Amino acid sequence: MSGTTSVPAPSFGPLGFSAPAEADILAGVNADLDAAFGGNLNTGTEAGSPTNPTPQGQLASSFTAIIGDKDATFLQYVNQVDPAFSEGRMQDGIARIYFITRNPALPTVVTATCGGGVNTPIPTGALATAADGTNYVC
Repeated sequence: MSGTTSVPAPSFGPLGFSAPAEADILAGVNADLDAAFGGNLNTGTEAGSPTNPTPQGQLASSFTAIIGDKDATFLQYVNQVDPAFSEGRMQDGIARIYFITRNPALPTVVTATCGGGVNTPIPTGALATAADGTNYVC
């Protein structure tokens, strides 16, 4: 037995991974639920008011959120293999292919002007970004 679905699939093209819009996913999920229950299913997310969705509408919204989250997670992973978008461990892994290691963070002393309430402590780990884009951690 082979299954079919009305939910649009993600695709790979010249620009990489492309996920369908969540509105299109919801329409597909609603069509699948309607077919599964024999037609004429009220898949509305409202039953009289926005705070009272139909059970099947809530189910469709939940399925849509799950599929959308899966697509977003996969997109984030796919982007990690591109050095222009990678970060952290994945960026280090790409660099190791070329026998490159990242320069570690080094301590520095910076003179800065802070504004705010008098006697307000600046917590350890607070981030500050200089005008040139350099990030500093307290």
